[in-house]
Amino acid sequence: MRIIEAEIDLRDETRGVERSREALQRDEYVSRATGLSKIQDDLHSRLKNVIVDIQTLPESAANFAKELKTIAAAVAVMAETTQILSRPETGSDAIAAETEVIELLLQAKRANPKGGGAEVPHLAAVAPVTQTSPHWRCMEPVLTCRLRWNTEV
Repeated sequence: MRIIEAEIDLRDETRGVERSREALQRDEYVSRATGLSKIQDDLHSRLKNVIVDIQTLPESAANFAKELKTIAAAVAVMAETTQILSRPETGSDAIAAETEVIELLLQAKRANPKGGGAEVPHLAAVAPVTQTSPHWRCMEPVLTCRLRWNTEV
């Protein structure tokens, strides 16, 4: 969840820099866009780590194939967005790419409509697992060890 929030904040900052672009000195604009690029690169690295963490779960390829595919697509768009911002470019291309990342992450976050109960907070942003899910028991010990996800996702 925190990666999604950070991406939304980044998009808002990108819009702000773009709005003030004409009022900024060239060096200031380049500095701000470069800073945005670094933030995007950090989010990119964090999301790649989420993929690695999911892949360490038992039967992750079978149980989280759709989520992993969607998150991998978001990782690819994040890499592209980092390059766009580093040009520097904060216009429609950058904002569209950031929006695509947000949409992909929201897709990965959606809860399984057939499931019931509360979402597991550690994986809520990447995998819809509930206490009634058939995978809950096999994942419970792993999720207990992954409390840091609560601050990453």
